[in-house]
Amino acid sequence: NIFDSISKFIQFQLTVNVVAITLAVIGAFAFNDSPLSAVQMLWVNMIMDSLASLALATEPPTEELLDRMPYGRRRPIISVTMGANIIGHAIYQALILNWVLFAPSSLPLDPPVAFEPTQGSLHWSLFFNVFVMLQLFNEFNSRRLPTAQKLRTTWSEWNVFGGVSRNPYFVAIMIFTFCMQVFIMIYGGVAVNIIPGGLTKAQWLFSVAVGAGGLIWQVLINVIVVVFSPSDYEEEVGLTPTELEEAAYEETAASKWDQVRIGVRRGALYSEVFNTDIKTGIKISKLARCAATSEKSSRSFRDVCSRCINVKTH
Repeated sequence: NIFDSISKFIQFQLTVNVVAITLAVIGAFAFNDSPLSAVQMLWVNMIMDSLASLALATEPPTEELLDRMPYGRRRPIISVTMGANIIGHAIYQALILNWVLFAPSSLPLDPPVAFEPTQGSLHWSLFFNVFVMLQLFNEFNSRRLPTAQKLRTTWSEWNVFGGVSRNPYFVAIMIFTFCMQVFIMIYGGVAVNIIPGGLTKAQWLFSVAVGAGGLIWQVLINVIVVVFSPSDYEEEVGLTPTELEEAAYEETAASKWDQVRIGVRRGALYSEVFNTDIKTGIKISKLARCAATSEKSSRSFRDVCSRCINVKTH
């Protein structure tokens, strides 16, 4: 659960960093100024560092963790699914923000927003609000770290709101962040480089709508992960199926912990072959290792394999 909490936070933070740096560079080349002021960046940093770490790192463990294979030592902290989420949401956010930045008059708003790329203008005040709403909704997406196999077999993995009520810290931080953003947009004024009086209802609805669009975008990313992802073993454990099979027959280990980990991997391999649970797979693995030295163990191993094959075929 600790590893997952760190992964969720990194997934969210890298997305914010990629988008913020991209827009800052574009703004510097196009307008000789960053669309986000220093004070606004302080608030964004608080959202993506302090508040996000508290919201995502306080997710309670679930029972599903007990059924999942342990991570291998070569498993990167940024998995295939995480990389797809980071790149996918960075693309979506960059497209929306560039639309607001370069073509505000084409936004579905009445009255239209004039193109005025200066600090304190309505144009860049709307840009700041859209940026924050995108990050706020993306925190819900970052709560999930599904694998391709889970997405193929479990519909609950597609629901980013699943289990959110079990984490009161996350709910409280989301409400606090949204309320603070409303307060900043209404009363921040010159101190935060916001247009006096804030935004209209239509502009707020647009900001929330494009932020919520990230939830729909997550469904598209999940579809891409399911279609193009590697095997579940390679994603979860950090090994290809061939490497996993080789590890299953290693006879020496550097420590007792290595022996335990290799035993679990053997059990996972047998559980996949015979379509059974991990515990039964570990038992089959132990019998397989003893089969070469004991005729009795060899007969037991053949009997267990036969029963598993019969169960699988029926």
